[in-house]
Amino acid sequence: MVVYVEDGRVVIETREQLAQRIRREIAESWTGEGSVVDELIADRRAEAAREDHRPAHPLASPVMVYELDP
Repeated sequence: MVVYVEDGRVVIETREQLAQRIRREIAESWTGEGSVVDELIADRRAEAAREDHRPAHPLASPVMVYELDP
């Protein structure tokens, strides 16, 4: 059983029902054009590019490495 809140209501369904619903929703939205893998790779690259341009978290500090002479 899977339990979650959706639109303010508690939904209980079996794993099989959840899997069937997800398959149905994907089938309804898939246009059959292009490659799902290529789309996923493009999405990941776009996210990585956005992360590269984000300012560092204000609480993050650079790591300092000190070498001690024996």
